[in-house]
Amino acid sequence: MARKCGGRYRSGMNRTLRSRTVPLPVAGVGQQTSGRLRAVPEYCHYLLSTLHRISLAPKGSTDVRDTEWIVTQWVSGVSIPPVPAAAESCGTQTFPIGTIRTVVVVETDEWIPALVSAGVVDAHAALVHRGETPAIAAGWSRTYLGTFSDPVGDVVFADGFRLRQTRYGLADFSCLDTPTALVLVDEHDFSAFLRDADVAWGTGVFANHVTHPLAVLANVDALGAAIGRSGPDHRLFVGSDGSISTSPFGSTLGRASENPAMFTAGWDAAHVGEPVDAVSLRKSLRGNDRVDAIIERPWLPRYFEVIAAIRSIRIDHLEPGRVSGFGGRLATSRVAAGPVSDSPDGCGLPILIELGDAVRAVDPTTGAWTLLTRAEVAAAEQVLVRAAGATRPPDIADLVRTVDAAGLPTDWLFDRVVPRTGGQEP
Repeated sequence: MARKCGGRYRSGMNRTLRSRTVPLPVAGVGQQTSGRLRAVPEYCHYLLSTLHRISLAPKGSTDVRDTEWIVTQWVSGVSIPPVPAAAESCGTQTFPIGTIRTVVVVETDEWIPALVSAGVVDAHAALVHRGETPAIAAGWSRTYLGTFSDPVGDVVFADGFRLRQTRYGLADFSCLDTPTALVLVDEHDFSAFLRDADVAWGTGVFANHVTHPLAVLANVDALGAAIGRSGPDHRLFVGSDGSISTSPFGSTLGRASENPAMFTAGWDAAHVGEPVDAVSLRKSLRGNDRVDAIIERPWLPRYFEVIAAIRSIRIDHLEPGRVSGFGGRLATSRVAAGPVSDSPDGCGLPILIELGDAVRAVDPTTGAWTLLTRAEVAAAEQVLVRAAGATRPPDIADLVRTVDAAGLPTDWLFDRVVPRTGGQEP
């Protein structure tokens, strides 16, 4: 039996997002770099990327893709990334992309007038509501049936999109045949989440339900993802009693009729001295056990990057193998008994994933990828090991010597391994 905190929470879970090629509107993605850089056909990677732009259709569009993007981002706690205002043709209308700041989900439409009067719902808000009240003030809106407060119920939208919800601890016994939110509602679910993460870190084996292309893990910032976009400026949930939070399972930040500044103030107050999202799961997981367990696992932010990269590969119906840094390194002859060290690879650095006889290096920020030779894999892993746990940027001269020893050109180091903002060029 596992113990909480100090050691490991333990406990157990399955699902896919629709296979489709989604354009990655990020500068440079899809351009040829070293002749082999390609855009990744993916969907779920949007849930963990803070740099992607998202195109929103005009109000009234029946494009299910838009609903899927916005709702799953709201569920995960990532929200729509901020981008400069621009315009993109969409059908016969033009809708400004990057103008949606906040996604607001209401349990009952009776609070919409108060939200409009308070300035919560305006032209920069995406409103998900019951449809009893015309959402004329929202920049984008969808109506739904069901409830987000029930962790085992379906939410069905007027345009046909369906989101299934299931408790994380039960996901291993679920059939992932439709987009599904994995929700944590108690310590058993949290124990299951930590168990799966610990197994992945120690052995390199990732749970199917976590990496399934149709799975959406809810409230990731409260689980150690360190994305930092789960606050009231980006997403809100309005309960049937008018209470405001960032999720159905979060602590109350205010009332629907109050000034939105009150929500931000409540959020800031809740996070004094807190390293992770302290609001979105407050009703489900009380006390310090959750925070302590996350602090004990400094590799969790990298874990979330890796499972997003694996999802993007599985969307193409491919089966990824080992991942560098989880359960060992790829350049070793066999999987090590555990991770190389307690220091995870830095977030934003390439993720090296075996794919049959090949190794794919995935940029977790843009979703772009390239194939590496075995010599390149060995050099890249040496670079990652040197950078792991470093308190300052890695020594570039040392990295250059490593790359030279592998017979690779120096520009390979900067194009594929070390972000140009991550150190001093020679």
